[in-house]
Amino acid sequence: MLLRLQNRLFVPLTKQAFEWFKNGKQWEVRKFKVGQYNLRNIVIGREVELRLGYRRGKSIWGVVSEVKIFENVEQLIDDISYELITPSADTKEQAKEFIEKYVGLRNQIIAFRINCNK
Repeated sequence: MLLRLQNRLFVPLTKQAFEWFKNGKQWEVRKFKVGQYNLRNIVIGREVELRLGYRRGKSIWGVVSEVKIFENVEQLIDDISYELITPSADTKEQAKEFIEKYVGLRNQIIAFRINCNK
């Protein structure tokens, strides 16, 4: 168990994002090259712990199955369906606004698909 915790990619989530993953969300997006969110750490096949916040508690485990880098949010939502990133957005424009608030306007974005364990 200790080895599992040392080697996993830890991704803290808001309550909303955690619920999205519980209900089938597949993609997580973060600012590229900020903290652990780089191509050295986010690799296909790496185990992921999606946790509600930073404290011990509720977690969803999965594996990174795909990784993509984007220059901006437009590129991101042109390539990946916005419903798979922000399930509560009713329109592409709503999703774009939500993601821009999260990652900023001028940051590269790393998107990684997570196959969650059932």
